[in-house]
Amino acid sequence: MTESYIKTLDISSKLFLNLAKIETDPKKRKAFVLSVIINSWVLFEAYNNYLSEILSKAKIEPHEKALLQDKELRLNDMGNFVEIRSHSPTLKRTLFILQKFSTVNIEEFRKTKIWEDIQKCENIRNDLIHPKTITKKYLEHQITIKKSENFRTDIITFLKFINKKVLSKELFLD
Repeated sequence: MTESYIKTLDISSKLFLNLAKIETDPKKRKAFVLSVIINSWVLFEAYNNYLSEILSKAKIEPHEKALLQDKELRLNDMGNFVEIRSHSPTLKRTLFILQKFSTVNIEEFRKTKIWEDIQKCENIRNDLIHPKTITKKYLEHQITIKKSENFRTDIITFLKFINKKVLSKELFLD
C-alpha cells in the first residue's frame, strides 16, 4: 500500500463530489453521490491498511502483529501456533491502533464527536454495501450531495486525527 494510492482515492472521492454538484440528471447525480461515499470508505480502509503495514514492523506482541496483518494466531492439532487469515472490523482495528500506538484515552475518545461521526459513516456504508431494505425514500433523504460531502469530510477528519496521534505528522489529504 502506498501513499500515492491513498491520494488517488482521495482525488477520486473529491472528483465524484464535484461531478455530483454539477450533474443535472438525477440518476447520474445519485450515482456520483454513491461513488463519493463508497470511494471515501475505501480511502478509510486503504489508509487503515497502510498504517497497519507500517505499525506491524514495530516491536509488538505476535498476536498484535497478526491483527495488523489481517491474521490470527491459532493452535493447530499438532500443538503449534499457526497464522490464519482473519479480518477485524476496520473501526475495531483503528481503536486498537490508537490504544496501542498513541496516548489517546479510548474510553474518552469514544465519547467525542469525531467518533460519533465515523460511526455514522460506518452505518451508512453498511446500509449501502450490505443492503437489507434500501428504499427510494432512503436514497432520496439519506444519500444527498450534502450528506456525501459530510461523509467524505468526516472520513478525512478522522484519518487526519489518527495520523497526527499515531505518526505525529500531518496527513497528505485535502
